Amino acid sequence: MTESIQVLIAQNLGVDESRVTEGARLREDLGMDEISSVELAMALDELTGTETTEEDMSELITVQDIIQYLQRAG
Repeated sequence: MTESIQVLIAQNLGVDESRVTEGARLREDLGMDEISSVELAMALDELTGTETTEEDMSELITVQDIIQYLQRAG
């Protein structure tokens, strides 16, 4: 699951998969902005069957935060 999430993040943010490490910061390191945050949330929802809100996304700082969030959600 972790690898598929990392691949999805790389695709949605338009970065090389090698940059999407668990410690990578979504905004500072991977360039996520408000629009890509919403798009990523929708893609994660589709992949995992969860519902990720904009508020939830604003609290997620690193790739690891997303992985842990999705593990708790479902």
